[in-house]
Amino acid sequence: MKLPRISWRFFALAALVGGALFNEKVLSRNPDLERRLVGCWVGTAGSDSPFPGSVVFKFEADGTFKGRGVESLITDRKLSKAVRASGTWKVQRSKWTLKYTESNGTLLFPRPGAEWNFKVFDVTDDALDARGWGANGRSFSLDRINPNSVQCVGEAGVSA
Repeated sequence: MKLPRISWRFFALAALVGGALFNEKVLSRNPDLERRLVGCWVGTAGSDSPFPGSVVFKFEADGTFKGRGVESLITDRKLSKAVRASGTWKVQRSKWTLKYTESNGTLLFPRPGAEWNFKVFDVTDDALDARGWGANGRSFSLDRINPNSVQCVGEAGVSA
């Protein structure tokens, strides 16, 4: 039986769309990168930065994160503000997406509901290097810290 010409095109289009969806949902996962991102990370923007501050992130294996930090416009502590954020994260290939569900930050963290995308260039046992694109355009150069340290879980950390 010969299929009508329109049916053949429909099946070809369905296979193409199905393959694209399969690639996006299944093949684009990167479990090795996900595993390496889990943990506590600390970073600072020094006094040479227009927005000096420090941040501690804790990325959980369940795809959630918490962040705490201190942001300021200048190095004067009178103009500093303690900030917190939380949300979800995911990885597709080398693209790392942070979706913020809560945030009181102005400079270190975006408003709630915002999504920041990064390309992860390198993750080692000690350091993380990622760069954002689009409206974000930020770089992450973070150092891994002990997840049981006071800096990560204590009053100054992200789990308090």
